[in-house]
Amino acid sequence: MKQTLTLISCLFAAVSFAACKGNATAGTSGEGGDSTQTIAPSDSTITEEEGEVDELPIDENSLPYAFVYYEGSGLGKVLYWSEVERKHDVDPDKEQMLIRQHKTEYNAAINDDNIFDVTYKEEVLPRDNEEDWTKGVTIGMIGATIEEAGLVYRFAKPQAVKRALGDWDEGFFVLTSKAHLDEHPLVHFEYVEGTNDDYRPLPANVIKQMEQKYGLKSTRSALVASIGEDITYGVMQFEPKGEHVLALEVLIQKGNVYVAESQGYYDAGTGEFGWNVDDEGEYYASSIIAVVENGDFPLIFTTRGAPESLTTGWMTVKDGKIVRHTQEMYYIYYN
Repeated sequence: MKQTLTLISCLFAAVSFAACKGNATAGTSGEGGDSTQTIAPSDSTITEEEGEVDELPIDENSLPYAFVYYEGSGLGKVLYWSEVERKHDVDPDKEQMLIRQHKTEYNAAINDDNIFDVTYKEEVLPRDNEEDWTKGVTIGMIGATIEEAGLVYRFAKPQAVKRALGDWDEGFFVLTSKAHLDEHPLVHFEYVEGTNDDYRPLPANVIKQMEQKYGLKSTRSALVASIGEDITYGVMQFEPKGEHVLALEVLIQKGNVYVAESQGYYDAGTGEFGWNVDDEGEYYASSIIAVVENGDFPLIFTTRGAPESLTTGWMTVKDGKIVRHTQEMYYIYYN
């Protein structure tokens, strides 16, 4: 069980909102990523886009992307989140089925600006007791058992992986193929260094325009990363109102600001609000794992960690608004 507890602590620390604050972790440039060239000046005109978020469907005709968790010792695993066989009148997840069908075709794992050679090793299947969180082999839950079900891959150069992860021994990579990367090359990104362990706020004109758009007062914003030559990623949140509180994920490009809305809860009686259990009223930004070219706007692969869950997926801009694909939200089991 010691191995399981280590996985939990490293996983949450590596993907939490606080982990990126000025640290040279995976995805952060060695010089701190203090780039401002992609930030819209405060006197520029910002074009508003709608905050409605569409789900980006997977392409069933190409090799699907997968998230592989590097577990050390040169091995990584795609952690299953769905049943493998039909049970209780519930079909296995279609995306997971596609990944299983193509499991031997993956030969590259990407993280930041790095491409690593990988080869398929084996599949760990759930046993009959997969719903027992404390023993055997389970699915859809990180840290629940000694061994989670999924696809195991071997990294050709563990030392290079260790250098890429920096201070962490474990972490996420995006699994794909070299042929796919020839058509969708990596895009460089850097985390934007703040001051005194805090993020810098989003540009003042973006904050003002969003306050006017939603009729709410912003209580916090964070400029998180610059992507490519002209894209900025950040988050902001507003004061609670009624029974809810609103947060935005924000992408800025060439004077255009695109937002994805996330509604949280607000208890007027206690004054408590948030989006996840125990987030203490702070909307966590996503951690960027890698970015690839994808037509007019790149695909941004992310994980979003919260005290009791971790979500994997990616986002882009299409038809003037943010579209996202959520691959899975894993529950983090604490023993």
